[in-house]
Amino acid sequence: MPTWDDAARWYLDGVRGAGRGFNDLAARVTVDLLGGPDGVVGRRVLDLGCGEGHVARRLARLGARVVAVEPTGALLDAARASERAEPLGIDYRPGAAEDLGPGGPDVPDAALDAVCAVLVLHHVADLDAALAHVHRVLRPGGALVVVLPHPWTDHDGARWVPGPAGEQRAVGAYVRERYWSSGPTAGGAGPDGAAPLTSVREIGWYHRTLGTWLTALARAGFALDEAREPAGDDVPGADPRWAQVPRLLALRAVRA
Repeated sequence: MPTWDDAARWYLDGVRGAGRGFNDLAARVTVDLLGGPDGVVGRRVLDLGCGEGHVARRLARLGARVVAVEPTGALLDAARASERAEPLGIDYRPGAAEDLGPGGPDVPDAALDAVCAVLVLHHVADLDAALAHVHRVLRPGGALVVVLPHPWTDHDGARWVPGPAGEQRAVGAYVRERYWSSGPTAGGAGPDGAAPLTSVREIGWYHRTLGTWLTALARAGFALDEAREPAGDDVPGADPRWAQVPRLLALRAVRA
């Protein structure tokens, strides 16, 4: 099964090219939930699982002081290369969401005003550990913004089916929580003889219900402040079927 190391080149091409629409939507929603362009000025923000750094750069250009953490070496290298080409003062560190302490990125207690995890936490096996670390590094009253594929509309079994007014989204086995992957396409030139990656669904993620996400936040000491369900109606080039269906789930929670 492909990993993020296998997917790095595909991801970099996608997030920098015509297919970046939903990544851009996720970044825009993140900025809004952090208080808008004026709301991040001077704030200490951690971009958790930053990938190649497009959210970190957006925040830094708005005046945030950004620390960014990424476990995939090729993506971290790309982020650091962008920082060298356009210095924004972003502090990129290797590490995973499950351990932000001295054995990893070494983020101190209560050091941050906000943390964003943009299309990240559904790839984390130990969600409770990740949220505990986020809670630790946030100051009291600090905000966590989480953006992920909408659990109701994007998981194993969710698909488009014929409906009375055109195709509609079928939910599938929503209550079955597990790691899932569509698997690699056979017979190509990608990882393990598979075709090149075309979707993050080939890597897969941990499907959790809405109830599990909200309960995990509460259990970790967060109070939900706002929830949004962005669709694809303002994403250039997006599949028009997503125009009236929530594509993402975005949550803002505050360290209680």
